[in-house]
Amino acid sequence: MRNSENALGAFNQWLWGEACYVKDWMHLAELPDIKLLKLAVLLHDLVGSYDLAHLVMSELDRRLDSNYASEYAKWMSEEGS
Repeated sequence: MRNSENALGAFNQWLWGEACYVKDWMHLAELPDIKLLKLAVLLHDLVGSYDLAHLVMSELDRRLDSNYASEYAKWMSEEGS
């Protein structure tokens, strides 16, 4: 809730937030392919981190010369329509 008339008013603060720790997302090159695939599924289904799932799939694409990331992005854009 936010008091839009007064930026310093009583209702101008976050009441709660969420965080999710993803262990190796900055070191994807060090993970085996199967872990990347599992990570992408978990990020999509459980965490709802679609951008990070796409990043993981991009690493798989780089390794396997596949097109998981582009197909995922296409599928996500169709789901949002």
